[in-house]
Amino acid sequence: MIKAILGARLFSPDELSRRCGWIVDAGEDFPAALREEVERCEMRTVVRRREGRTTRGWNSYVEGERAFKYLSPKLRLEPKDLHQTGLYPFKSIHIICSPTRLRHILDEMTHLFPEQDPIIVFEPVPDCCTPETLPELIELLPRIHVLSPNASELLAFFGHSRKLADQDEGEVSDTISAEYKSTVESLASDLAEKSGGKTNIVIRCGALGSFHIPASSSSAASSSGAGKWFPAYHGSQEKVLDPTGAGNAFCGAMAVGLTRGVGIDEAVCWGNVAAGFVVEQTGLPVLSEEGGRWNGSDVKGRLVEYKKRALGI
Repeated sequence: MIKAILGARLFSPDELSRRCGWIVDAGEDFPAALREEVERCEMRTVVRRREGRTTRGWNSYVEGERAFKYLSPKLRLEPKDLHQTGLYPFKSIHIICSPTRLRHILDEMTHLFPEQDPIIVFEPVPDCCTPETLPELIELLPRIHVLSPNASELLAFFGHSRKLADQDEGEVSDTISAEYKSTVESLASDLAEKSGGKTNIVIRCGALGSFHIPASSSSAASSSGAGKWFPAYHGSQEKVLDPTGAGNAFCGAMAVGLTRGVGIDEAVCWGNVAAGFVVEQTGLPVLSEEGGRWNGSDVKGRLVEYKKRALGI
């Protein structure tokens, strides 16, 4: 989750940084160096000290196959935690969980914050992306603003093999790219149509960038070629050192863009630029001492350059 809030922070300079709020449950082993790194980002961070170990996870990327497991018991955040820590009112929220848990969270938010109508970006947990959970996801689509699985998760929802999507972590041939894109477009269009055109469908596709279908008042628009491919920020894999958390950063930046009133096309640009910063190193991008540059680059400058490629402006 740190990469998600970082994605929001990248596009929140100066005083806007304090509008990026999150909760850190820090165990007795929480690294002091990480605490200092987080503090340098100058976000609204609520640190809750607790006994025991900090929740830790293990990521592996081997020959295109991705694996993840928890190394210690995980803690769940509930909507009530936002109330208890004062992280409200809020304009957008990024949720990562199963469709079943999403329903619970949405219901609780409606109960606890009836006056709130935040932009909701939902990123499904990989092991819950199955044909069995798809009907519940479809039922919930009208209640969220953006659905953003990666391509592997999208295929898994429909019972397709993940092998094709696993190609997105590296260079791909033209043949694979064509098949890959066709499959992504077809399945994303199916979801857009089933949402009644009420939900933005944004599929993150690694080296091939992203594909999205904007929400529309007419479900017919979702299947009429309205989808758009945007390239990954880095055109080659030379500068991609660690993709861990890139999708989270994408969603965080996209949520902030929508909160600031930009359209979905530009918000997706924000997401791709944020992901580009995150993949350039293991760990977090480095914020300059003067506070305006990340990894030595100006975020706005990268966005302008990227929009020329993605939008032609």
